[in-house]
Amino acid sequence: MNERPDAIQPKYFANRGQILQLAVAVVGVLLAGIIAWPDIKVRALSGSAIVFYTLVVLVGLAVKYKNRPFIKVFLLCAMVAAGTWEFENRFVVKPRDAQIIEGSKAVKQRDAQIESLRKQINEVRPVARVIPKPVEPQITIKKEPIRSQRQAVMVSIKPALPPKQIVQIWVYQGDDRWYTCLAAAQRPVDNFYSAMCAFGLEARKDVTPGVSKFKIGAFYSETIIECPKDGLTDEEWQALRVKKVETPYIVFTGNQ
Repeated sequence: MNERPDAIQPKYFANRGQILQLAVAVVGVLLAGIIAWPDIKVRALSGSAIVFYTLVVLVGLAVKYKNRPFIKVFLLCAMVAAGTWEFENRFVVKPRDAQIIEGSKAVKQRDAQIESLRKQINEVRPVARVIPKPVEPQITIKKEPIRSQRQAVMVSIKPALPPKQIVQIWVYQGDDRWYTCLAAAQRPVDNFYSAMCAFGLEARKDVTPGVSKFKIGAFYSETIIECPKDGLTDEEWQALRVKKVETPYIVFTGNQ
């Protein structure tokens, strides 16, 4: 059937309000597109991009169902909700996240500066020097057979003695007393000291080869310890406050 030429064609927009509504919707979509475009370039399915796509669909639905009031109300509420979400995401959430990230960076920078300062302080701080404890000189008595009633006795002391230390050599005689030898003289090499010692009374010939026995002792101190005329008992010898050593009994062999 042919349409009548004079038939009234239905208007797409019933009134100016619909035109204004469509114009506002289009402007809203354009603004949403402008706002979302940076995120769309980075990621096509970002939050802002999805809001933009949703607004485009809503505007299309609003145009198609322009004559249904409940659809318009629903679409208007959806557009308002989408716009509110986008506004909050862009102007509230993202700035807050940016502040948190900046705060985290500031904390890391502060920690790095503190660590750098700590290293500098440790480098500048003087390191406590451990001063090794000096090694105490050790006395060694050279053990040799006693062949004569007057015989030189040698001792070695390593490491070297401190200054002003005096070496003394004593002999434990047959009367169970200690008697000093002549002053010990230091030999020119290897920290050796020697002294002439008497074993028994040579005038009395009171020494029997193979029977008589003696002990030799040595020590060092800052002062000379004088020997009494009748010598020192073994208790008095042990009570001397010096570092001393002594040999076991050595049997007098004579000139064998």
